[in-house]
Amino acid sequence: MKTIGRKVFANSARTFPNKRSAAIVDDAIKLHGARISVTVHNAYRSLLFPGSKSDVCIAADRIVRLKEAQL
Repeated sequence: MKTIGRKVFANSARTFPNKRSAAIVDDAIKLHGARISVTVHNAYRSLLFPGSKSDVCIAADRIVRLKEAQL
């Protein structure tokens, strides 16, 4: 089995002010017609509704996406 990179988890207990500063990993690889992307974030604040003045805390997450090429 091949390993590309390493398994990364959220590593901070604090909440970051935005998604960009909370990003740990944002990588992608193309392999045999499929694209695998991995995104890892610590917790961050976000405006869920652009017109509202209150912000929402988004939990730390790991997202793995697999997208196959269309023939």
